[in-house]
Amino acid sequence: MTDPETAILAPMRYATLVIDRLRANEPFRPGAAPNGGDFLLPWRQLRERFASEGVELNTRDVNADREVEFELHLNARRNVDHPLSYAYLHEDPIARPINGNLVELARYRKLFTDAEELVDGEHVIDLPCPNDLTPRAVPDFKERDLFCVLIAANDTLPGPHPHDLRQRRVGAIRFFEEHAPVRFALYGHG
Repeated sequence: MTDPETAILAPMRYATLVIDRLRANEPFRPGAAPNGGDFLLPWRQLRERFASEGVELNTRDVNADREVEFELHLNARRNVDHPLSYAYLHEDPIARPINGNLVELARYRKLFTDAEELVDGEHVIDLPCPNDLTPRAVPDFKERDLFCVLIAANDTLPGPHPHDLRQRRVGAIRFFEEHAPVRFALYGHG
């Protein structure tokens, strides 16, 4: 058994996480996501797991003067500078076309997504979006002051798409605004 007092520690290795314009290790702070909540929880958990393997995961600015072994991107990016870059394609290619552009995606060493049409089992691996599914107490309908809550961003697509459901979402919002405005709440950006 190795004596912790005399054990030689391996040097820390570094990796970079790129999420939009987040800096100063913001992705690892609870509630720091642009949409609020704990959307970035899986990245915090991944950071902890990497740390247990001797890899410190930071944002690009924190790693600016360090030798970085690899990069992880949330969604594909036009600039893929590191030769060992990986991406988790969170946004559907309908909303973010680069996430479905095979020429752009070829620059990544490996990709992870839940977009079945992209998964090939080798370069693109099926990995459903990790969500916090911790059970929570939920009041029954009689105890709730709202019937329906919609949480969404008012994003627009780059162009028309046959699978775009945004107009249906707008239709549902208009229905509740007209028929049950006090039983409906809308949250989100835009």
